[in-house]
Amino acid sequence: MGVECNNFKKVNVEVPPILHLDWRGIWKPSMQHCLYPCPLPPTPKLNLKLGVTFPFSSWRPTLPQPKKKKNVSATVSASIPLLLGRPKQNQENQDEGREEHSVNEEVREKLAYLESIGVDTYSAITENPSISATSLNSIQSVVKFLQTMGMLDTDLGRLFGICPEALTASVSRQLRPIFTFLLREVQIPAIRLRRVIYRRPRLLACSVKEQLRPTLYFLQRLGFTDVGKYSFLLPCSVEGKLMPRLQYFQNLGLSYKDAVSMFLKFPPLFNYSVEGNFRPKLDYLVNNMGGNVDD
Repeated sequence: MGVECNNFKKVNVEVPPILHLDWRGIWKPSMQHCLYPCPLPPTPKLNLKLGVTFPFSSWRPTLPQPKKKKNVSATVSASIPLLLGRPKQNQENQDEGREEHSVNEEVREKLAYLESIGVDTYSAITENPSISATSLNSIQSVVKFLQTMGMLDTDLGRLFGICPEALTASVSRQLRPIFTFLLREVQIPAIRLRRVIYRRPRLLACSVKEQLRPTLYFLQRLGFTDVGKYSFLLPCSVEGKLMPRLQYFQNLGLSYKDAVSMFLKFPPLFNYSVEGNFRPKLDYLVNNMGGNVDD
């Protein structure tokens, strides 16, 4: 039989089969001492009656020494680059760190500039996420262009608050054609240009070819001679907003001429909701007050 310790050394002892029960019955409690790392015990002695015994008076097990605690924070810090799939320290990592710091500085500078001109940056970026990728120089060029066109510093907060798309617009391809269209085709006097834009900032986000010019032609066909006075209608869609309102009154029994006459007399009707304004009011006038469509 062999006596085992943690150092994996064995002491072979020949035990007659008849003494196996005595061996197990006496030796079993003593095996608890072999659970600890210890030097090889003295050579066991065979006792035919009692089995195997050790001279424990001269031998004591050596208990393990407590291990030193690891520095957890240092371990975690060293593991983070591995978790991110990056080397702990190299030139590429240092370059990325410098680049990220530079980007953060540029973002802070851009946000500070927007706040300085009265823009609610949170709302603006929420409605127009492209602001995050637009350079500060590009935004400043938009602001300078609007200022040259007569916009005041106190107007900028309202303009970009209602139309944050203007912050990322191209001056040459989008903004300048809009002002040219208003001055030349709509014939708005330059002195009134600031008031027009301030009243309807969404003009800055409209396409001249696809939206502003078709609306201008439609209003002129209806009989508007001075569309500049009603420039707030220019951003409206002909198919989506203007025509459905005319058609609603025609469906009530009015002629096309009478319906158009209503809108010529009071152009803001084009901005009223059919379901939220026209229908409940007409229902009240006809059904509750006993009037008719002519009234």
